Amino acid sequence: MSVTHLINFLDVSRGGPRYFYEQNLLRVPQIKSESLAYGTAIHAALETAQKLINKNQQSSKLVIDSFVFKLQQQSLTRDNFSKLKIQGEQLLSVLLKNNKLHLRHGSTAEFKLQNVRINEKVIIRGNIDLIQPLTSKECLIIDYKTGKPLSSFSLSNKQIALKAWKHKLQLIFYSLLVRNSATKFSKLNLKSAMIYLEQIDPFAKMLSYTATEEDLEYLRKLINIVWAKINNLEFKDTSMYTPDYNGVQSFISDLMG
Repeated sequence: MSVTHLINFLDVSRGGPRYFYEQNLLRVPQIKSESLAYGTAIHAALETAQKLINKNQQSSKLVIDSFVFKLQQQSLTRDNFSKLKIQGEQLLSVLLKNNKLHLRHGSTAEFKLQNVRINEKVIIRGNIDLIQPLTSKECLIIDYKTGKPLSSFSLSNKQIALKAWKHKLQLIFYSLLVRNSATKFSKLNLKSAMIYLEQIDPFAKMLSYTATEEDLEYLRKLINIVWAKINNLEFKDTSMYTPDYNGVQSFISDLMG
């Protein structure tokens, strides 16, 4: 189970379990959105940037070339490709200038974790954008986001509460993933952060969160319940819940009993 699978199952604003069934089990074909295509290409470019730094090399041209190459692989119209190419080249030029993302030698980009057990039955996986060692005892889990940034993980604003919940849940999920992995990072103190790339100074304004033991235990229990529902093919109708953050929380509360 990935964090995307979990969110798809819980997000009643898009259909919850039935949406998960269509997207992740039936795999109903979907047209890749323009924003998703753009984000995919930007992530590829930042992976290249980190790999170059690890080789003690820096080349804005190679980073931008990797962005364009990845963007060409997306199913975009000529006009959309041209628009996103310009947008991405401008963004990457700004980010790479003076290393606004504070990329460090020795960090790991696109860190893939597979077959991570959180108990005897449940297996989770994920692809972390960046793991950055801070000290010998501490590391930072980073997830990059394109698009409109959040200013906080506050749930008081109804307009952004669902998005804030998803982003915070993603960071907690990655912390649980790393904590239970057989990697050198599992025993370290884990911090995490969302970096919204299209801010003027994204690293300085990143949203940080350190998952507590209570966060990790709660998420572990929630994953166990969702895993059991999926394995029992229980994909209930969730149309009785409001299609917003409050509806999601009501659904989770019912699941948790």
